[in-house]
Parts: sequence; C-alpha cells; structure tokens
Amino acid sequence: MNPHGDCRWAARLGGNGWPRWAGSVADVTDPHKWVIHGERLVDDTPHIRVSLADVELPNQVRFTQYVFRMRRCAMTVVLDDVGERVLMMRRHRFIVDRWVWELPGGYVDDGEDSAAAAAREVEEETGWRPRGMEFVMSSQPIIGNARDDRPR
Repeated sequence: MNPHGDCRWAARLGGNGWPRWAGSVADVTDPHKWVIHGERLVDDTPHIRVSLADVELPNQVRFTQYVFRMRRCAMTVVLDDVGERVLMMRRHRFIVDRWVWELPGGYVDDGEDSAAAAAREVEEETGWRPRGMEFVMSSQPIIGNARDDRPR
C-alpha cells in the first residue's frame, strides 16, 4: 500500500471513525508551525466532518479556520489496451450546475483496500471491469483546508 493515501490508480480494461486532534502551545517544538488552540465541531456525517479551528501563525496572528475531514476516495484512470484512450463519464453536477467529464471513482469503504475500491467504483459506474491496477499517484486537492483522517 502507498504511504501517501492510495488516491489515484491506473487500470487497463479487460472483459465514522474520525480521530480527534488538537495541539497546544506547550506541544509546539517547531517555531515555524501553526498552533491549534482548539477546534469546534460544526457537522459530522459519514462522508465529511466540518469543524472550526482556532489557529495561531508563527507571527502570533490568530484566526478561525474551517477544517474539512473527508473519507478517503479512489479515482481511476482507465486506459484502453493500447494506452491511448481514457474512459471518462459525463455527469451533471448540481453544485456547479454543469455537465462535466469525470474519471470513475468514489469513497473507499472502511477496511477496504484502495485498489479494490478503485476497481469496484469503475465497475459500478461504467460497467467495465479493470483487468489490472497500478498505483500512479496520491493527491490532496484542497490541502489548506482538508485532510483524509480515515484509517488506512
């Protein structure tokens, strides 16, 4: 398993356990790190936990920051046998009120291997069953406000 989260997989086509964390000034050993003075829960669902953190910058500026803790996801780049074409899905997304092109993917179930989740999502969403999986990369699209806290 990739130590960085197993969030991106490549495939070839063929036939609420959220940890709680908060720091204190006494715990800071690196003078360049932000200090977390506390955190208040705003909402907690099976897919996302939203909280407000009271943080302090190294220059003593203090403010409130939204924090989003999300379930792990696995996205898949599905290639044809030649490796020249990518399978994508066209979907309407209400939040942006547009039709968009997407790669197959979705949530990793608790206790599920990321590669198994990626293959499962491809089959559920497209009807195609990947013949093989190869790890490509891990990504965190909103690193400043979000993190994946689910067990690996």
